[in-house]
Amino acid sequence: MEVYTFDKLPDHIGKSPQAQYLFSYLGELNAKTFFVESDYVDKDFLIDYAKFYARSFQAPRRLTKRIHFFSRDFTTESFKIAVEEYNDNLIKSIRKSYLGFTVVKPIGN
Repeated sequence: MEVYTFDKLPDHIGKSPQAQYLFSYLGELNAKTFFVESDYVDKDFLIDYAKFYARSFQAPRRLTKRIHFFSRDFTTESFKIAVEEYNDNLIKSIRKSYLGFTVVKPIGN
């Protein structure tokens, strides 16, 4: 798992109008960092996949990615320390800065 600075977000969400809106919205919330859960299993997307894509010759991937956003700067190393060593102060600080998440579905244009 890797923590990224907010300016790297377009590399992970693309450049669609929805992605541009999300980037702008999070900028207004003063997002500083994010991390990506790659190969995330989203139950809502699996339902859509089963209904619409499963029988398609060129179906999109079944896995999504979930991106978590924070209003605090921190590094991959400090996040690992917080989790692996259960650094209570660091965990509280990161948790307090949590803005939410979004799921990016692998649907083509």
